[in-house]
Amino acid sequence: QPQLSSGPFPATLHLSVSAATVPRLPEFLTALDEAVAASVAAGPTTVDPGLAAVLAGLDAASLEDAGFDQLLAMAGLADGSGTPALPARMAPVNAVLDAAPPALREALLVGYLDRVSRPVRAADAARSSGS
Repeated sequence: QPQLSSGPFPATLHLSVSAATVPRLPEFLTALDEAVAASVAAGPTTVDPGLAAVLAGLDAASLEDAGFDQLLAMAGLADGSGTPALPARMAPVNAVLDAAPPALREALLVGYLDRVSRPVRAADAARSSGS
């Protein structure tokens, strides 16, 4: 699981391994090698400097729905219609969270998860597509 940066400490990855892993250790190590190779091949995910500046000045208590939707669009975490979408990789989400001040991170994550988990009704989808 990702651990976001904090003060002078950089972002890290936390990996829990227990004795229950031992019987599958060769498979685990192969999967870990493949995941690391895929991550290296994908390269680092960066946050647009404009978005980082907006995040730096935000107060979680004053963040309203419309503003949050604009943040998602700026971060590339919404589809063409503005509907929040799950990315193919979590790196963009983690990069945005890491760029945000620690006091804002929880509000951003809760707001994002709220939006991507909302049910979409067929009538709502038809209205938003202009049908």
